[in-house]
Amino acid sequence: MDEVVLVIKEYASLAKVINAIGKFSPEKSMAEIKEIIEKGDPVLACSYTDGNGIGNIIKCYKELIAEGTSAEIYEHGRICEQQLLENLVKTYGDINADIEEIINEEES
Repeated sequence: MDEVVLVIKEYASLAKVINAIGKFSPEKSMAEIKEIIEKGDPVLACSYTDGNGIGNIIKCYKELIAEGTSAEIYEHGRICEQQLLENLVKTYGDINADIEEIINEEES
């Protein structure tokens, strides 16, 4: 499994959880999000190499935790710490900056 996913475990307010997830998944209806949560399926998912997607999962996770929701992030099918993913996103950003610099040097 080469995805990073966010799963909701427990929540006090389903409406707040749906609202938070809806910000990062606007293509899903409220009813779809509710069904996903109730099934225990991942509410957000992205490729392990998608820095922007991982960043959105981290932002949503932080928002949910701040509201008292119990959520877990998984990468490659295992529970993953938020800090590890933040480091990964930073690394992807550094790599992109290096590549952009190389391209700019070659064009000059």
